[in-house]
Amino acid sequence: MNKGPRPFYRKRQGGLAHIGEVIDALFASPHYPIDFEDMKLWRLWDGIVGKKVAKHARPASIKKGVLVVKVSDSVWLQELEFRAHEIKELVNRALQREAIQGIRFRVGEPKAKPSKE
Repeated sequence: MNKGPRPFYRKRQGGLAHIGEVIDALFASPHYPIDFEDMKLWRLWDGIVGKKVAKHARPASIKKGVLVVKVSDSVWLQELEFRAHEIKELVNRALQREAIQGIRFRVGEPKAKPSKE
């Protein structure tokens, strides 16, 4: 008999905390290494840079304000390095804040956006 979600851990007072409370507390921590508002970038990327660029370049990570973008080859790497300032401005505008201070491009397999099957 399922009575709903199970608690994750015990509170110090001896009671149980709901998993939702634990997750909320974890993600609200100022020491958490990921700003989940920045995760919108993966969803918005194609619209930010356009479909042609998105075929050859995908965001890989954001850490301490630096966006790492994987590109398909060195030609695209050079092209996008010339446009880095423009892309940074577009990304920050899309995220509606100054989330990105710099962009690093790396040759590697740009992971394709998951298909909606």
